[in-house]
Amino acid sequence: MTRRREGQRGSSLLGTALGVAMLLSLTAFAADVGIGLWARSAVDAAASDAARELAALPPDQISQARNALVVERARSTLGPFGERVSMSVGSSAEAVAVHVRSPSLGLLPRVVGGGSVVGGVDRTVVVRRESW
Repeated sequence: MTRRREGQRGSSLLGTALGVAMLLSLTAFAADVGIGLWARSAVDAAASDAARELAALPPDQISQARNALVVERARSTLGPFGERVSMSVGSSAEAVAVHVRSPSLGLLPRVVGGGSVVGGVDRTVVVRRESW
């Protein structure tokens, strides 16, 4: 006949609850990092594609309307997140520069003084022009 100790009642429940809470928090952290990295790489790829497309055009085909069309197409590849992304185009005779800014994207709520683990994007993609 086994005898229970009075001081250990409920101890397995406490350990299980702590273990499940740790597992859920680590899973949420991993998902947050994954979403943040996806957002950074997708925004970076959209800006690079836009810069390459504009750099491949002959200089006489470059206009504000064409720049706006290429930027809008690049933002539309990001889906609903593209509405929060801003892109601006600058060009010279030698290169095309696309400056892109996007906020960070994550699943976890913002903690005091912080945000997503993976930050937003603020960079300029420069592509040399094709020689015509």
